[in-house]
Amino acid sequence: MYISELLPNPKGKDSDGEFIEIGNEKKEPALLAGWKLRDKSGKTATLGGSIEGGGYRVFTAKQTKISLNQSNEVISLLGPAGDIVDRVSYVAAAPEGSSYARKGESFFFTPIATPGAANQFPSVAPGAFKEASYGVIGASGVSDVGAIFLGVIIAACLSAAALWAVRRLINSKPDLRTHDKPLPY
Repeated sequence: MYISELLPNPKGKDSDGEFIEIGNEKKEPALLAGWKLRDKSGKTATLGGSIEGGGYRVFTAKQTKISLNQSNEVISLLGPAGDIVDRVSYVAAAPEGSSYARKGESFFFTPIATPGAANQFPSVAPGAFKEASYGVIGASGVSDVGAIFLGVIIAACLSAAALWAVRRLINSKPDLRTHDKPLPY
């Protein structure tokens, strides 16, 4: 069992369109007796019914009484023993009408909501950076765009350190200089 899709900011009234979708990766049906959903504030909803093997089950805000935050939310799927079986978080503001859907082990905002069905994502031109165009937040809650920014900062720091080392080497060996003054650090 896993969280497959969330719709935190539907078009129109939130309480009429919000949903949390649970998926069953097994071939046989799964009973939901004892399973729960919990949001960031600690509010829980007890689930019921079953999910067909390989299928999905949608729980609306009216059913769960859980109102999804449009940003900075954590949703946990708790097993019958109370253990966290799956957990999804997002920090970025959810675009209106876009669902937050699982693709592999990550989650992406997609304008194609698919309640009760397999998740879909718009196709993009080959080589396009899909994640950045949707403001992606992975299942861990870390923004892929943020990770790229951090990578750029690290690369800039390494470049600056290399430049400093070269200048220091040149200044320590006067025969490497092309002029009489030392290079500034």
